[in-house]
Amino acid sequence: MNIKNFESMPQIEEETNERFGRNVEIRATFMRHATKADASDITGKSLLSKKGQEESREKGKKLETKEHGIKAYMSPVARAIETADLILEEQEKKGTKVFKSRKKAELVLWPGSKNLYNEFAKITKENLPADYDNLREDEKQEVYEKAEDFAVDWLLYPGEKKFDTESASPYEIAVGISKLVDRYIKMSDRLYSGSSVDLLNVSHKGTFEAFLKEVLLRKNEQGEVVRGFDKIEEIGGALKPAESWELDIRTDETGKKTIKLHFRGGEFDLDLQKLEELLSSKK
Repeated sequence: MNIKNFESMPQIEEETNERFGRNVEIRATFMRHATKADASDITGKSLLSKKGQEESREKGKKLETKEHGIKAYMSPVARAIETADLILEEQEKKGTKVFKSRKKAELVLWPGSKNLYNEFAKITKENLPADYDNLREDEKQEVYEKAEDFAVDWLLYPGEKKFDTESASPYEIAVGISKLVDRYIKMSDRLYSGSSVDLLNVSHKGTFEAFLKEVLLRKNEQGEVVRGFDKIEEIGGALKPAESWELDIRTDETGKKTIKLHFRGGEFDLDLQKLEELLSSKK
């Protein structure tokens, strides 16, 4: 090796490093599937209702995708797949570069026993108004969603405890989503500098809420910064059909990251220490 080559090595290494991870933008959208065909069937493999199909297409039309395209990950359940497919179909019509979709185990419908889902349905039914059967169909959906929020609170309450041996704990669900989030954060280091991409993640009610309960930093009514929530109503209820929150991951010209969570018009931070705890969990 001559002196000239030796002296040029640090510069070459620096130029190589600058090819990746600088001025990168990743928007990871975490979305509940659109309205399913049967609102009372939580465990079934129902596809989307006509309304759900319209919600998905509308989401695809309105989504202003990042410059370098979109990739979707979804639960293997039919209604989640259809939601993602319809969004991507509308994106293709707009000329967006659409990458091949993938099913993800972390986005699966909450693993639970028949007893767990029976209890979930029982709590929901107990919180329906007496005149529920007399409501219009559009009113029924809104009322049913609110009643289900009580069941979501019950589902999320045990933390690390399980309902039974066949069911996942809320903490385990949060661990799964934390792995996806961590993967996307690290992805920003590996993408070519100047990359700007969208990552769509479609799952089910309760899944993303379990993650938010562990890591979301927000201000309570007293203006104090708190982590997570005790009751789902503190963040405005569980995700509605086709509703989402977004994780905005950016690097600057030096590769330094900023991570912000956008949800219902607000901007929030993640408790990164809690995220690391979830990632190191053996559960």
